[in-house]
Amino acid sequence: MVNTGTWYAETKDFKATTWNAYRSGGSPASIKLERQIDGGGDTNIPLWIAPPSYRGIQWTPSSTGTHKVKVYVVFKKMADPTDLNDKFVVQIEVPRSTGRRDIVYSSIEGTWSEDSVSVWMQEENLYQRMLELPFNVTVLEPVNVRMQFKWYDNNGYMYLDPSVVFE
Repeated sequence: MVNTGTWYAETKDFKATTWNAYRSGGSPASIKLERQIDGGGDTNIPLWIAPPSYRGIQWTPSSTGTHKVKVYVVFKKMADPTDLNDKFVVQIEVPRSTGRRDIVYSSIEGTWSEDSVSVWMQEENLYQRMLELPFNVTVLEPVNVRMQFKWYDNNGYMYLDPSVVFE
C-alpha cells in the first residue's frame, strides 16, 4: 500500500519518519529522527538525509558572495544536546569556477544557537536550536545540502524541519 505524503525509513539502528509536529512558518511536517536501539553496529555510522550519491536539497543563488543556510531542529528527552556539532552534521557542497566543489561542514563552520523565536506545533517541552552555516558563492550554480544524524539515545529523538532557509 502506498501512503502519499509520508516518508519512513528504518534500519537496525535508525528510524526516520514524517511527523505531524512542525515549525510555524516552516514545512507542514517534520522528520522525526531517532536512534533508540543499538543494533550492534558502529555508532559512528550516520543516518544520511540525502547521502553523497544524491543531490540533496538544492538551492541556486542569485548573487555571489557570502550566503548562509539556517536549519531548525528540536529535541525531546535527549540526555546531552551539548555535543550537537558531532551528532547532527550539515554539509554544503559549493561549486567553484574550476569545476571542483568545496564542502562546508556545520561541525567546523556552523553556529548553533537557542531558537526562542520559532513556534513548534503538535508537540510540547522541546529544546529548540537553530544552525546558521555561512558559505561563499563564487559561481551561480546550485549548491547541495546534505545532513547526517548519528545520535544514540535510549529515550530521546529529534525533529528536523526540512524547510531549510537560504539567505
